[in-house]
Amino acid sequence: REQTLAIKACSEIVGGQIEHNHAAPTEALAGASTPTDKLALLRLESARINRAHHAADVDAVIQSTSLLVDDVARQKGIQLTLDLSSTLPHAHIEQNILRQLLMGVFNHVLASQEGGDICITSRLDDQDIVLAFKSSCCLDTSLHEGDANYLAALAKANNVYLSVHGGPADETTFELRLPTVPKRTILVADDNDDIRQLVKSYLGLHYQVLDTGAGYEAIRLAHETQPFAVLLDLMMPDIDGWEVLQSLVND
Repeated sequence: REQTLAIKACSEIVGGQIEHNHAAPTEALAGASTPTDKLALLRLESARINRAHHAADVDAVIQSTSLLVDDVARQKGIQLTLDLSSTLPHAHIEQNILRQLLMGVFNHVLASQEGGDICITSRLDDQDIVLAFKSSCCLDTSLHEGDANYLAALAKANNVYLSVHGGPADETTFELRLPTVPKRTILVADDNDDIRQLVKSYLGLHYQVLDTGAGYEAIRLAHETQPFAVLLDLMMPDIDGWEVLQSLVND
């Protein structure tokens, strides 16, 4: 965590120097709606990609986090069991935030439990990933005091729904409902139908693929959908790919 903060601090210093060295005149910047120099465009794109990469491999984070608390659980006579789905998509949350949420749940459960079992399961429910921490004991279900209040606030701030409920035989279950990563949009502009179908067959599982065989239509779709990436053919019937590219670069 400290290394991440240090890297961020260094990047802000270097970024500030670049902006200072390549700053446009104030008059020009006042009327500009989009960056015009290549370095500014690169920084803008890098920031957009960084935001898009808020994706966490849920099962991997659960397994690594459970190892951190395994010794404490054994000392308290608690058996940890993982029953995880191997086909879950990535969750739309920064990986360190997810680890912090999981540690918060583990700490809350382990602090009030002596002996017994804790089973952690994962499943896909509609468009959400549901993580369940099922304790064989009756535990405190309040989420509005002390560390639990902080945990609930952290979950809410990251669009994670945290709930606690009792079950049969004095069981207690903590559930985290995580949003999945939305599919990124890829725009394919090519007047060859076979090429478009081939690309869609490869990318359709992990991306939302939009396609067109015309250059002007590609520009319109790019404006409407703001795709993550564009696959652009050079030779098209109305305008060629170079003109489409120039239009997208200019706007």
